Amino acid sequence: MIAASRRSFLVATILIVALSATVHGRIVRYQTAIRSLANGSATFRTVDAIPARDEANPARVFTGGFYSDQFQIGTTVPGVTSKNREDGILAALTNDPETETWETDWLLTVDCEGGDAVIDDIAMGPDGLLVVGGTFENLAQFEREGQNPVVLNGNGLTSFIALADIARGTWVRAQIAPEMVVRSVAVDGEGTIFVTGPGSLARSYSASLQELWNIEEPPGTLYPHDIAVGIGEDQPFVYVQGVLGTQGNNDLDVFVVQLNKASGETRWNTRISSLGGSERPGGLAVDSRGNLRSAVSSDGLGLTVAETPVKDNPTQAARHAHLLFLEPEEGKLINDRLLGNSNEPQGVMEPHNLDIDYAGNTYVAVSFTGGYQLKDVTQNGQEDAAVVAVDALGEPMRFVDSNGSSRAEGLTVAAADRELQVLVGGMQGTTPEFFGSVPLSLQQEERAYAAILQAESTQRAWILRNNDPDRELGRLIREINQT
Repeated sequence: MIAASRRSFLVATILIVALSATVHGRIVRYQTAIRSLANGSATFRTVDAIPARDEANPARVFTGGFYSDQFQIGTTVPGVTSKNREDGILAALTNDPETETWETDWLLTVDCEGGDAVIDDIAMGPDGLLVVGGTFENLAQFEREGQNPVVLNGNGLTSFIALADIARGTWVRAQIAPEMVVRSVAVDGEGTIFVTGPGSLARSYSASLQELWNIEEPPGTLYPHDIAVGIGEDQPFVYVQGVLGTQGNNDLDVFVVQLNKASGETRWNTRISSLGGSERPGGLAVDSRGNLRSAVSSDGLGLTVAETPVKDNPTQAARHAHLLFLEPEEGKLINDRLLGNSNEPQGVMEPHNLDIDYAGNTYVAVSFTGGYQLKDVTQNGQEDAAVVAVDALGEPMRFVDSNGSSRAEGLTVAAADRELQVLVGGMQGTTPEFFGSVPLSLQQEERAYAAILQAESTQRAWILRNNDPDRELGRLIREINQT
């Protein structure tokens, strides 16, 4: 991933969007990057994170995907060996604030002797259990501490939902999710589970994995891709994002649909399209106020959301990534941000997933090739991974990417808080790949990685107070972000 003229936005992660005259924060950058070890290939597809609460409860990261042959990450936990070709992998990492290092707590596997197993998505439940969704072929085994393993018998490609105890590092239970391919998982504040993927627009399960309702894909749906849910009682909605079109048709559009959380009933359906272009979904999340963020890529011009044109348009035809702000009442566009304006027609930027912190800042995991300009700074990449951060007002905060001549994909990101984000994915090549100043040495086989964006513990927080009563706080925030 080549970076010829790169200057990353290393401004502080703020923001407090409230009626306050004070803004504070610290500079956040790549502090740690970890890759898988041992023989065999591996990729992380999903990640979740918990911020530190106190010295007894440090920050933790949970990430999952698949591996072949052998897998190890870090040196504190022994590696594991796959039963056949590819097995699912789930890893837990904990931050040691004294040494400023991340150590592996435990590894869990989805063993599949009759084919391949993959963990596609995870979501943290309110009860300390991690909800895990993925697929396996024919037979899967989940080892449990002090109990017999859970064995699932499928028929060809089969989906599963499982629960993992993050405190003990063991599988708790697992079951088949029939007649669908689980791709995305979400959990609300009550522990209710929601999944989507080909075969089902959305399905709801209780915290004990009892099916509550199932909504079939409407006509014209090529595949559902992402699912998100509001957390509080005042956010009784589920959202699904996916692709509309027909197989073989290159002119594809993206849809976002809102469903009633209790029944699955559709409330509205928004179409995202462009003239002569093809759109792809790239992540979906709900902020603390119930507003929706959707990331999509498009290679057309004149992108519209429910026939409302976006304001931040590219100046040249290439594949661009857009962050869309949607209101929950009718799914209308209220704001948008182009995540980089290509300076060449061959440029490709693909958003893969996103997350939102408690202050409403959005973090989008992207992969990109070519030169992309964001706030007068050009980021040049060749198969690079990056996190693009945008504040609650839609203003760019930073664009922090990898650097080297190998291939890296940024497949998803978790925002534990304003000063801790984690980018995961897969990387492959024979030369080191840099995340900031942290190099990762690679081999020819693909390796899973986790790159951690943090503020240095020794860095002093700064505070700005708006002493001018005539100066709008939003303007102050924008000025700080663009410093």
